Amino acid sequence: MSISSKLQKGLQYLSMLDKDKPKYGLKFIDDINIEEEQYIKLHLYEAKKYNAKAVYFKYFDKRPPIPQIYIYEEDQNINTDSLHKELWSSCKVPMFFIFSTTDIKIFNSMSKKNIDKTENIEPLEVLQIAAQFQNDNQAHTNNFKASMFDSGEFWNTSLAKKEFEYKNSAYETLLDYLKWCRNELLTEKFLPKKVINSLLIKAILVRYLEERLVLNENYFNIFKNGAKNFQDICDNSNNSEKDNIALLEFFDKLTNKFNGGMFEINPEHREQIKTADLSKFSQFLKGDMSKNGQLHFWKLYSFKDLPIELISNIYELFLDDKNKEGVVYTPPLLVNFLIDEMMPLDKPKESFKVIDPSCGSGVFLVAAYKRLIQWHMLKNNMQKPSTEMLKKLIRDNIFGIDKEKDAVELAKFSLSLAICDTLSPELIFNDLHFDNLETTNNLITKDFFEIADNDSFGESFDLVIGNPPFMSKLNTSKAKELEKDYFKKHGFKLPNKQLAFLFLEQSLKLCKQNSHVCMIQPPAFLYANNVYNFRKKLFESYKVKQVLDFAGLNSSLFKRKDGGANVAVSVPIFQNSKPDVDKDRVLHVTVRETVSSKEKLYFDLSYYDFHWVTYRQVKENKYIWKCNLVGGSRTIDTIDRLSQFETLGKFLEDRKKDGFIYSEGYIVGNKKKDNILQGRQEIKNDAIQEDHTIKWNKIHLISHEKIEACRDIKLYDTPVIIVKETISNKKFLFAYTDKDVVFCNNFFGIKAPQKYFAILKKIYENMDNYDREFIFHIIATSGKLGVYKATAFLKTDFSMLPYPNNIEKIKLSETEQYFADDVIKYMLDWINGIKNPKILENVTDNQIEEYKTIYCKLLNAIYADYKPLETIKTGQFIITPFCYGEKPNSNLIFGNIAQEDMITLINNRYHENINIKRVIKIYDKNIIYIIKPKQYRFWLKSIAIRDADETTADIVTMRYN
Repeated sequence: MSISSKLQKGLQYLSMLDKDKPKYGLKFIDDINIEEEQYIKLHLYEAKKYNAKAVYFKYFDKRPPIPQIYIYEEDQNINTDSLHKELWSSCKVPMFFIFSTTDIKIFNSMSKKNIDKTENIEPLEVLQIAAQFQNDNQAHTNNFKASMFDSGEFWNTSLAKKEFEYKNSAYETLLDYLKWCRNELLTEKFLPKKVINSLLIKAILVRYLEERLVLNENYFNIFKNGAKNFQDICDNSNNSEKDNIALLEFFDKLTNKFNGGMFEINPEHREQIKTADLSKFSQFLKGDMSKNGQLHFWKLYSFKDLPIELISNIYELFLDDKNKEGVVYTPPLLVNFLIDEMMPLDKPKESFKVIDPSCGSGVFLVAAYKRLIQWHMLKNNMQKPSTEMLKKLIRDNIFGIDKEKDAVELAKFSLSLAICDTLSPELIFNDLHFDNLETTNNLITKDFFEIADNDSFGESFDLVIGNPPFMSKLNTSKAKELEKDYFKKHGFKLPNKQLAFLFLEQSLKLCKQNSHVCMIQPPAFLYANNVYNFRKKLFESYKVKQVLDFAGLNSSLFKRKDGGANVAVSVPIFQNSKPDVDKDRVLHVTVRETVSSKEKLYFDLSYYDFHWVTYRQVKENKYIWKCNLVGGSRTIDTIDRLSQFETLGKFLEDRKKDGFIYSEGYIVGNKKKDNILQGRQEIKNDAIQEDHTIKWNKIHLISHEKIEACRDIKLYDTPVIIVKETISNKKFLFAYTDKDVVFCNNFFGIKAPQKYFAILKKIYENMDNYDREFIFHIIATSGKLGVYKATAFLKTDFSMLPYPNNIEKIKLSETEQYFADDVIKYMLDWINGIKNPKILENVTDNQIEEYKTIYCKLLNAIYADYKPLETIKTGQFIITPFCYGEKPNSNLIFGNIAQEDMITLINNRYHENINIKRVIKIYDKNIIYIIKPKQYRFWLKSIAIRDADETTADIVTMRYN
C-alpha cells in the first residue's frame, strides 16, 4: 500500500490510520488483489468503477460488512457533480470524502439537494485539517471519526438524522416521478394503460443502453433523419404518423437484435401507437413535464448506475388496482439481507437452482442471479463471465412464476438488465442475443398452485424464496382446491384463508432434501393465536432453522414517502428435513427500528436481538415470539408462570349460568335494520378516561340506523364494566357504571345481575390493583397490540389474563417487575416506531447506577462479594467494571485513556473487535468489564438481569473448562 502524504495526513486526522497502519474498516483499492474477505473484495471492485482510492467499511457480527464511505483525493481531477449524480443514482454508499492538503470535503450521496440545479453540489461539511483550525473544528471532526462509523453512532447524530433520509434517494424520487408521469400520461388518454406501461419500461431500458454507450448517435439517425437519441425518435411535434412508424421500426430493430421479447410490441399495440399523439410522452423524456410548478428532468438520473432492483418497485406502480391487493414492493435492503443469508458469498456453489413462486418483477431472481455472477467471478480471479456463461447461469439456475403477464414481462426485463450490467458496451451491441426466458421455461405465466399440484418441478430447487401476496382470499380455483385438501389431511382449515400461508406450505414441495425455503410471511404467522395449529404442523414436518422477525420495523420497512404499507413481516427459514424436537434449537432474530434501519442503510442488530430457543418451545409455546420481541427469556418465564392460572375468560364463562354477560358492543353493518337500540344513550370512543371514569359529556343518542349485531340487549343494563380495546399512556381504559349506556364493538362489557354486584366490583378492583400485571401480560401475548396496531388489543387477549381465586399469586416478583416495567415503559413504544423513543436516548448516570445495582444484586445471590467500581465513559462507549473481593492495587486496565487507544487495547489484548461486537464482557482476574454503547437500550434494568444471568453461566463454564 502506497498513499500520498496528504491522504495519509487526512486519514490520520479522522483516526482511520493509526500511524501507517489502516484501521480495521479502511480498505484500499490497490489492495484488491490481496484482499481475502470476499465481500470486501467485491465492494472494492464496485468502488473501483467509480475511481475511489479507498473504502471505509462497517463490520457486523456474522453478517457481511457494508461500505460507508468512498474516499478520493482532490488531484484526481474529480467532477464532483458527475460523481455525486452517479453515486446518488447507484445507492451503493451513503457518503464520499474528498481529501486535499488543507481540508476534507464531506459529501452526502443520499441527498438529491442541488442535483437538479445548475450550481455545483455543495459539501455537507468541510473539515479544516490545518493546525490553526483543528481546535475550532473539533466538534465537527468528531462526528466523522472512524470510531463513529465503526460503532454506527454517526447515524444517531442530529446531523445524520437531518441530512440522510431515504425519501431523498434515487429509488424514491424516480419512483415518485414515474408514478406521477404515468398518471399524467393516462389522463391524456392518447394510449391505453398497458401500452403506456410498456413504453415507459422500454424507455428506461433504452436510456440505460444510451448511457452505457451501447446505442450511439449514429444508431438513432438510421430511423429518423437528424435523430441523436431516443427522445428524438419519439418526438412527433409534427404529429406525423411517419414519426410514430420510426419509433416502431426502432423497436423492431432492437427486437431482432437482442431477441428475448424485451422490445417487442404486439400487433394491437402497434396500430394504437402508429396513430397516437406522442407529444406528452416526448415531454416526459425531455423532462418538460411539470409537477407542482417544478420541472422533473429525465437527465436527473444516471441510468447506467441505477440499481436493477428498482424495477421491482415499478411493478407495484404499474399494477391495475384490481391486481394490487396483497402486493407490496419488497425493499432492496430486505432482499439483499435475505440473499446474503441464504446464498452467502463465501460459500459458492457449482450449481444452485433458485425459484420464486410469486416472482412479481423478479427482485429476488435478480438478486440471486447477481450472487451467482459474483460466485463465478470470485472463483475465476474476478474475471467477468462471458456472454454465453451469463445466459447459461440464468437458464440453469433462475426460475420464476407469476400469474400476471405484466409481472413476468418485468422480471424478464430486470434479468436482461442484469446481464447488460456485467458486459462491456461492445459485447452488448455485438454479441448479446437474449434468450426468451418464457420459451426456455425460466419464467412462467401461470397459477403457481397448478404447478405445485401437478409436481412438474418436483423437489428440484436449492432455494425457494419470495414475497407472496398477503391477502385473506384464495384467488384461484386451484388454491381453493388445495385448501380443501389441506383440511381433509390435517383436520383444520388454512387460517384466515391467508394466501401467503398456502404459498409457504406448497413451496416446500419444490425444495430438495436438506435445502431451504425462505418466504416472507404476514405477522399473523408468528403472532395470531388462530395460526398456532398451522404453524405447529409445519414445524413438526419441516425443520425451521431461524426466524427473522421484522415486527419491530412495522412502521418503516415497507413505507415509502408517498405512503406505502405498515407491515410487520417475518421470514421463517425452513429446511426440507425432519426436526429433532429434543435437540434442535431455533434462532429468533428480532430486528428493531433505529435510524440506520429506518433510512434503509442497514439492519442495526445488537447482541440482545438474538434469542436461541429450544425446538420444543418453538413448536408448543404460542407466546414465545411476542415475549422475545418485547423482552426475552425472563419475559417468557414470567408469562409461563402466569399462564398456569385460570383465566379471566374462563372465570366469566363459568358464570354465564348466573347471568353474567361478557361481550363486545354492537356492530354497524348492512345485513339488517335493527332499531332495538334507537333512542338509547351511547358513549363515544374518547368517553372513558385514564382514571377509570366516564366523561359524561361524551354521551349522545345512538344515531346508527343499520346495526348488524346489537348483542344481548341485557349487556347494556347496569351494573357493567366497560373496557375499551386500547391501551392509552400505558394504562387500561375501563370504567364501572350503574347508568344504562350503549357502546359499539370498540368496547366490550362485563355485565352481572344486581345480586352479583360484589363479584363485579371485585373484578373492577382487581383490574385497578393489578393493572401492571395485566398490561404486561397483554403486551407480551397479544398478536395485535404492537404488531398490527400500536395500542389496540383484542377481547380474546383480555380473556387470557390470569385470574386465580387467590389473585395475589399473579403479583410480580421484584425481578419480574424490572422486565414488566421495561416492556411497558420502553419496549412497546420502540416496536411501535414512536419517534425518538427514550430507549434510544443516551443513558443517564442514574440509569447506569440502577443497572450496576441490579447486576451485582443478582450475582451476589450466588457469589456474595461482587461490587461495582467507578464507571468509565468515552465518546461512544461506557465501561462498567465490577470487582469480586478485594480491588487490585494496580490501576484498572482502561484508566483515563483515549477512546481510540481503548479500542486498540481491547482488540490487541483480548482479540475482540469492538467494531463488530457492540457488547463486550471481559474477565480480567477478579474484575469483570462490561463495555457497551451509550444508548439506554443497552442499560435497561431487564438487560442488567440478562447480563447477570449470562455472567453466571460464563463463570460456571470457566470453572469447568
